[in-house]
Amino acid sequence: MKLLKNGPPGLLPLRSRLMFLISLGVLVFGSVNLALVGRLSYRALAREQENRLSFVARLLAERVEQPLLHDDRVELDKLVRQCTDIDPSLAYVVVSDGSGSIVAHTFPDNPPSWVLAPALVSSRRA
Repeated sequence: MKLLKNGPPGLLPLRSRLMFLISLGVLVFGSVNLALVGRLSYRALAREQENRLSFVARLLAERVEQPLLHDDRVELDKLVRQCTDIDPSLAYVVVSDGSGSIVAHTFPDNPPSWVLAPALVSSRRA
């Protein structure tokens, strides 16, 4: 009686099938792991960035209080420029007074129209 090493005709050898299943398992679990870790990392990074920006906004709000009260536009401009010098990742800085008028900003020219939108003023007061 002759033993078949490769099993029935048309099937891969057992070793090849096991290697394929192990590779498939590693690929599936690796993909799931990548998706979960990527999502968790993204959320943590977004939360950290939001916290950092909130801190910068609170710090700037404290520092511009006196210049706003005294209508010192030069000092306000200096403070907003310092923010972007210290943290170049800030896209722009806008300071508005109690009525929502922009008194200082870091845009090269006039602020764009979307900055002047009422949503900015209403969210600021909330």
